Amino acid sequence: MIPRRMQRIVTDDPALAALWDRTKPLRELQKHYAACVPPYLRTASRVGSVAGDELKLFADSGAAATRLRLLAPGLLAEFRSKGWQFSAIRVAVQVRSRTEPAPKSPRKSLDTQGKQSLQRLADQLPESPLQAAIRRLAKLK
Repeated sequence: MIPRRMQRIVTDDPALAALWDRTKPLRELQKHYAACVPPYLRTASRVGSVAGDELKLFADSGAAATRLRLLAPGLLAEFRSKGWQFSAIRVAVQVRSRTEPAPKSPRKSLDTQGKQSLQRLADQLPESPLQAAIRRLAKLK
């Protein structure tokens, strides 16, 4: 859904309004598409274009494209049930560039039992760099 302020900007400019109206079917198709695919594919793929009776989907990776190709017959049937008459689905890989940095993974921590196990192991080892490393691991929060 587009925010009201943005919608007003788009509809006030005649050139943008014409473009907005021409893209309405594609936006509707994207909504149907998002409802038909699993959540992990919603974020990794999107509707690309419609050329005649062929739907083109863009995937962010080869793995997502492969999964979409496997789902294509079911997607065709789903689109037909919604009134879209496609005879084929083409899938292309088109990687999106990230505008924000990738999220950092959370810091890993050991539970009490894991710390105790590492401490026992360190106690059994002779004085060495390995023993020192295991002791450091056991002290992690």
